[in-house]
Amino acid sequence: MAGPRPVWHPEAPGPGPWALQTEAARLPLRELLSCFRAAGRLPLGARAWFWTRSPEELFGSELPLPGGCRRGLYHRPWRHFVELSQRCGLRLAWPRPMPGGGFALEAERCGEEVIWPPSQSSAEKYHGDEYAGFCKLEQPEIYCELLAALDRLELPPEARILSLGVFDGDEWQALLDLERPAAVRDSWRFVGIDLSRPALKRARQRFDSGQCVLLQADMQTADCLGLPAFDALLCLNALQSRSVDRDAVLRGLKALLKPHCDVLFALPHCHLTPSGLVLEPLRRYTGRRDRSLALKDARYLARYLFRAGFQQVEVFGSAYLYVWGSRKRKRQD
Repeated sequence: MAGPRPVWHPEAPGPGPWALQTEAARLPLRELLSCFRAAGRLPLGARAWFWTRSPEELFGSELPLPGGCRRGLYHRPWRHFVELSQRCGLRLAWPRPMPGGGFALEAERCGEEVIWPPSQSSAEKYHGDEYAGFCKLEQPEIYCELLAALDRLELPPEARILSLGVFDGDEWQALLDLERPAAVRDSWRFVGIDLSRPALKRARQRFDSGQCVLLQADMQTADCLGLPAFDALLCLNALQSRSVDRDAVLRGLKALLKPHCDVLFALPHCHLTPSGLVLEPLRRYTGRRDRSLALKDARYLARYLFRAGFQQVEVFGSAYLYVWGSRKRKRQD
């Protein structure tokens, strides 16, 4: 999705045709990423400049969590800019102070042209009003991985997409951010199922009711709702709930999916601290870091998809473990 138009900032400390006049802290991550993508398409050796202020200058001692928003400003630690520059083929220089306050970040275009998202190559989320995770769409490691995972789904025009445990629809927003023709994106139809009434209320405020249908129901009984078959299924960070019977959910999938469909599961593999994102999940009852349960769940889901007749199955990701399956045969290049 197109972000702010890149323009030259008059106080940038170096000459160049491209810079961002809007302060980076005022942009949500999806718009900031579009600016970094545009810089990544510059000729080799070209430079782009980004203007920002330090988190301490913006918020003082009361810093929100990384990616958090307060008074219309986002907490953007330096690691956010480093992560975005590396993913978009840019080399980031040390921040330079600007005369009017804040810092200018110089990003030099380097390496081969980057195609994003790469093609084919919470922390916890659960049902209930008490869910108080962080915004995934404001964490570069999570958002960029999510875009790459969703880009694997082969969604035709007028595709029907089912989200189990949709909560407030972050995955739908990421799907609509994919670089697909606008007419194709607008033709997709979404159905989301969740038990949390406040979350569904927020989702209804975010999305067009003509394109998205939200149902307050138990995803374990989704096959009993009389829904037509779907082209794709998303179940992101919803199977770890203490109230969800994973096997019951999986048994009901056959009645919900078309013969040639894609599915995408996600398992939490990180947690957020005031100092940043830690790529290890926490055990719910002990609070200790433990990867074994997430890896075990990923292997279980991959075996299930193989046995259910999916032609392609892959497990990938770092912040989240994604398990992707497709019943379409692999293309022969």
